[in-house]
Amino acid sequence: MKNNKKLWTIVPGLILLNNIIAIYLSIYTKAFHQDSLQHVHNAWNHFNGLLVYRDFFEHHGPLYTLFNSFLLSKFDSPASFETLIIFRHYSFFSTLLILCLIFLIAKVFLKKRSLALLSTTVFTMWHISQSVAVEIRPDLLQTVFALLGFYILIRNLNSKQVLRLMLSGCCFGLMISCNFKSIILLVALALFFLYEYYMQREARILKSGLYLGLGVLFVYGLFAMYFYSQGALKDFLYYNTIFNFLFSNHWSYGNLGLRYTAIHFAKDFMLCLSAILGMFSLGLKLKSQRLMIVCSLLSLYGCFNGLFPHYCIIFLPFISIYAAQGLNHYLIEKEFNGKRLVILFLIGLALVTNNIRKTRLVESRRYLGQKKTLEFAVEHFSRDQAIAAYRRVCPAYIFNNDIDYFWFESYDIARVSGKDPFDLQEFDKLELTERPIVAFMPVFDDERTRDRHAYFQKHYQRIGPEPFQCIWQSKTLSN
Repeated sequence: MKNNKKLWTIVPGLILLNNIIAIYLSIYTKAFHQDSLQHVHNAWNHFNGLLVYRDFFEHHGPLYTLFNSFLLSKFDSPASFETLIIFRHYSFFSTLLILCLIFLIAKVFLKKRSLALLSTTVFTMWHISQSVAVEIRPDLLQTVFALLGFYILIRNLNSKQVLRLMLSGCCFGLMISCNFKSIILLVALALFFLYEYYMQREARILKSGLYLGLGVLFVYGLFAMYFYSQGALKDFLYYNTIFNFLFSNHWSYGNLGLRYTAIHFAKDFMLCLSAILGMFSLGLKLKSQRLMIVCSLLSLYGCFNGLFPHYCIIFLPFISIYAAQGLNHYLIEKEFNGKRLVILFLIGLALVTNNIRKTRLVESRRYLGQKKTLEFAVEHFSRDQAIAAYRRVCPAYIFNNDIDYFWFESYDIARVSGKDPFDLQEFDKLELTERPIVAFMPVFDDERTRDRHAYFQKHYQRIGPEPFQCIWQSKTLSN
């Protein structure tokens, strides 16, 4: 039995090491998602004197753009492909911080270092974690602050340390300053404190929630003061709060988000099953356990209310701890022999082979195409060259000025903002600009993509490196 427990420490440790190495190597092999290019471009805009919200469209929190802009100011050659690689390193570092915080939180709930290690390993085994671990998104930094605030809170739930509770609130304030959709976690905290007060009728509980809320407001107030000093307080409040609520109410994808997210979790069916079993076995006797269950369930709602896998990253740390508890309660603590041992081995083999991160040492074709395209744009266009961006997976525009009504693409955003990036008449307006250059690479085969592709073929000519030519120059300009 003692050797079996050692095995449950060694094997997760080896899987964790493999997954971390494989995730790190993906920095140099994985194609860039269009959102990653968007966030680099946001940082470039702010780095060049434009103010987020006021001067260019953005509906995420301001912290990520401001932080990345600060990083650009420290680079010797910010307009280069190497900038994207450096940003991916920072994302990877954020993932490592998430793993460390999962370890600390899991040790509080599961009491054993081996199970805390197993929790961090499980986090790296989710397909969603593996897909977003090096992407340039605010979701990773948001999750770092969310877990840090959660860890400080569970360590001080029963204390009267006002400053620590406010510090936890400040972390949650930084969380929503990275990404406003993480406000779902604040809703979970509010429900928790209200429920605890309803059950115990102690004023101390409401005071704890109040101190935490003051910490959130303090951070949010600092950003509000900054934008007020820049004459952009209304822009900040609208695009970072009101716009996001309007955007969510105009969501036009129906149950596509539910189906799309469910598909990703279906890939990890065995981990999901372990997590569900872990929820039942961990219990709700302690206040901290009740806090984690409500945070888990509300963040799960946030996952399925969204459309993309990265919406789930704030939920996976909690569910990873539950999965580790489920594996411990129903497998590790049990003694198996004979046929049961064979079944256990087969289950473990299936889990590892499906969820271990495969190392890729060769750059994907799209990664190489994006690299060549960006290097071409940096070399052949001046930085003040205005470039319109459609299908932002083409990186040609990220270190250039943009044409503001073209760089985002969503029916819902268009409906709320009153601007339609799909109207072909808007392309005619683009033809009248002084230097019409367009970054466009068709990714999905749909009607609007085919219409635009046909329009560009008629009025533009492709330039740039093959085979992923995605820079289109007006024929009138080339003549």
